[in-house]
Amino acid sequence: MKKMAMMIAVLALALALLTACGAKSPELVGAWQAEWMGTTLELEFRNDGTYTLKQGEETVVENGAYTLEGTKLTWNNGSTVVSATSQKTDNVEYLTIGYTGPDDGQAYAITYKRIR
Repeated sequence: MKKMAMMIAVLALALALLTACGAKSPELVGAWQAEWMGTTLELEFRNDGTYTLKQGEETVVENGAYTLEGTKLTWNNGSTVVSATSQKTDNVEYLTIGYTGPDDGQAYAITYKRIR
């Protein structure tokens, strides 16, 4: 449970740190995957403003709603505000989400690769 809270906090901080003035909103809709602390994370954003975050093969960490204004991503799971930026390198899209750890206040960033 503590690991999940840390992941969510890390997402929030990385997003906050990566917010840039006038930055273009990333295209979130789709599925993204990252490795974090030895675990595979899969994050899916849908057109209807909902998302699912999975940890490992079958573990659903959370489902919820989100809004994106510029690079400010807000999860409707207690109003965690994070930052999101994207980039494309060699036809591969990456999404970096920034978080602040709820337990330690540290800044974290997780970079996801688009898988669909």
